[in-house]
Amino acid sequence: MRPTEIKDRIDGLSDKAKKLFLLKIDQALQSSETEVIASGRQHLVAYVEGSDNFESEALKKHLKMSLPEYMVPSSIILVEEFPKLPNGKIDRNKLNSLNVIQRKNKTIISKSSTSETEQALIKIWEEVLGFSPIDVNDNFFEIGGDSILSIQIIARARKAGIMLEANQIFDHQSISELSLFTKKLASKVSQTDTKGTVLLTPIQQRFFSINVSAPNYWNQIVQVYGLGDIQYHFVKNIVHELVDYHEGLRLCFYKIDNQWKSKIVETIQKEVFHYIDLSNIISFDNQNNNISEKLISIQKNVDLSNGNLFQGVYFNCGETQENKFMMIAHHLVIDMVSWNIIFDDFIQAFSQDKTDEEINFKEKTDSIKQWGEILYSKTQSTDLNKEIEFWQEQCIETEHFPSDFKVENSIYRESTIGIYQSIIHRENLRDLLKNVNETYNTRTEDLLITALFTTITDWTNSSNLVLGLEHNGRHSTNLDIDISNTVGWFTSFFPILFEKEKSNDKGNLVSSIKEKLRSVPNNGIGFGLLKYMSGEDCFNLFDGEPQIIFNYLGVQNNAINNSNLIFEQLSNYSRDPHSERTYGIEINAFIKNDKIQVNWSYTNTLYKESTIKILSQNFENNLQALYDYCLNKEGNYTPSDFPEADLSQDDLDNLMQQFE
Repeated sequence: MRPTEIKDRIDGLSDKAKKLFLLKIDQALQSSETEVIASGRQHLVAYVEGSDNFESEALKKHLKMSLPEYMVPSSIILVEEFPKLPNGKIDRNKLNSLNVIQRKNKTIISKSSTSETEQALIKIWEEVLGFSPIDVNDNFFEIGGDSILSIQIIARARKAGIMLEANQIFDHQSISELSLFTKKLASKVSQTDTKGTVLLTPIQQRFFSINVSAPNYWNQIVQVYGLGDIQYHFVKNIVHELVDYHEGLRLCFYKIDNQWKSKIVETIQKEVFHYIDLSNIISFDNQNNNISEKLISIQKNVDLSNGNLFQGVYFNCGETQENKFMMIAHHLVIDMVSWNIIFDDFIQAFSQDKTDEEINFKEKTDSIKQWGEILYSKTQSTDLNKEIEFWQEQCIETEHFPSDFKVENSIYRESTIGIYQSIIHRENLRDLLKNVNETYNTRTEDLLITALFTTITDWTNSSNLVLGLEHNGRHSTNLDIDISNTVGWFTSFFPILFEKEKSNDKGNLVSSIKEKLRSVPNNGIGFGLLKYMSGEDCFNLFDGEPQIIFNYLGVQNNAINNSNLIFEQLSNYSRDPHSERTYGIEINAFIKNDKIQVNWSYTNTLYKESTIKILSQNFENNLQALYDYCLNKEGNYTPSDFPEADLSQDDLDNLMQQFE
């Protein structure tokens, strides 16, 4: 495509799309004309050739009258004469040097946002991401954001009267972009008495298709620290209030004609709080053994048809150790975002209950019942059928991974599962990831998957990898629903095929993986809709299971928590030993305390721990090599960075050259 044709295509965009596209181009070009201030962030700098009586503030004021806020430079540098290259063009490198000389003993403080919406969003981002200052042009994913944190931002924005749709932070990744698309919250959602039959979601149907032996016992357990000497009945009251308020915690599951169904029960069918007195057991080890036995017993006795899939367990440990409190939730009713909602509600209720205030949780959003109905309506849409070809291309059959042992059965029991934990520590991890992600405008998940792809294909000596991905389904586009503060299991699961590039260039590989991930329609929820909610014909189109699952859980415990409460997920005793798996390796990665934690879950019927340890070390080495490459490489943009213009990579390269 010629430059004139590209210009015509841009001119053909709507005013808002053109403004957004030019904003992104402007931000892309800023990297060569910015200065780093004390916080380490970048700001647009203007250079003016003029006399000593030049007034920079007067020029800024004039620019604000004719330019969008994001295009007004945060600082203006006066130079006697522009340095030139032999060809007559301005030497930008020397401009930057002049800037350093002029400003090296001066701290630059600028505020590039003036609108109320931008100011509100800055405050929310700083609260959720846990640091400040944040600038309106900072990229959410480059400064530590992820899909789970974006839901927290949507929920807090809603509380502040700003309406954001689920996928907007993915589409508009800076506050300057995002503010163009915000709406004022019109009215509160009336959703106080939801009950009755609820359609099973694709992820729940997938669960029941795999977990046949012990579907009642497949939980997540969170221990709460920092309760102090508070009486157990306060905690009991909070648990009852949580279950009463969030109808998703009152789901029950039952079979009719051998088909699983679900409904919301109106009231608690059985006691959901257990007080267990172990104060008469003096031995520390014996007391802990009793705690384990009680936890297992409580979980084994769960009946899916009775509900009670969220429970609290309080252990009075006497003088032996601190009292212990755990929350147990069946995975059918919970995901990581839901846990964050519950943590926020628990903290709020804990502070209110201690002062005898009436417990008031955050405003409700749309219900789990509405979510199921909207998903089902999408299966009747002709748009969904357009995704069939894409998903069939992802479901190719691949050779079995190398293994230490040979087995005939491809179903693995939970009793065979081991976990190898790897903690990757790098100084100033947030700044490191920001700088690395800036090179190709990537997200942390892109980098992790690139390193994993290299690790697995080197191990298997293959040119492709089918990876099972779990994503946050709340971010699905074209779904007119707000579930930012709704508790439930909203995960979308889908397979995705990655293929090696012809060259061994790391830049081409990371760009290829980034573009493949951005090409997934509707954040992957369509795969589950087609396979599990569109009839047997569609189900049979997508045969086979990936041999490896990857789930990036984002940044944990990052939001500001003014209480002393700490929530920690436990991995022991949360699943029945007879529960099934269809994959040999599962990888869960997240960032906590400025470290990347990677949990390699594997079946010992296929792999020795030593094999997984080698894979883990290779993964860490490949990730470090990717860091080193990106930090020493000039950045490059890809078509998914400018979706409004529908450009190929060649088109984009030609367009960027016109701005040089």
